Amino acid sequence: MEQINNKFLLPAVERYSGGIFYSNELKKLYKQKNEESNLHILIVSGLYGIIEFTDSIIDYQLEIRDNYPFNFWSEEKNRSINEAVVKYMADNKIGNDLVFYSLSPTNYKSALKPHEAWHDLWQMVPNGRNANTYKSADYLKTEFLPKLK
Repeated sequence: MEQINNKFLLPAVERYSGGIFYSNELKKLYKQKNEESNLHILIVSGLYGIIEFTDSIIDYQLEIRDNYPFNFWSEEKNRSINEAVVKYMADNKIGNDLVFYSLSPTNYKSALKPHEAWHDLWQMVPNGRNANTYKSADYLKTEFLPKLK
């Protein structure tokens, strides 16, 4: 509550600043493509579930991991992250063929439970865990986002 009362809320794209997917260059592209191409950008959050990249959030540290005592995002019985995406798609008239996601094969992807018709943009490098992240972010920056009209 202190963060809310003291107005420490930031748009998610600004709050998540540690990873390669939130570099200044990619943030600019996200904003540009959101405005020019009507690109909808959703984020899988350990605290919030599914949020839009412009949603204001507090500073927090909570990851989706199997070993957390209340990891309700990835339990098989709770499909709320997937359901939130599907509802968002229905509300915004977005077909399965127009859904693209870039999540490493981790608990976040397990929590999303992507539909088979959705397009996985994650780039794999053999034996390259960190290289996968860089290659995937670079793919968004140099291939996927620039080609959106």
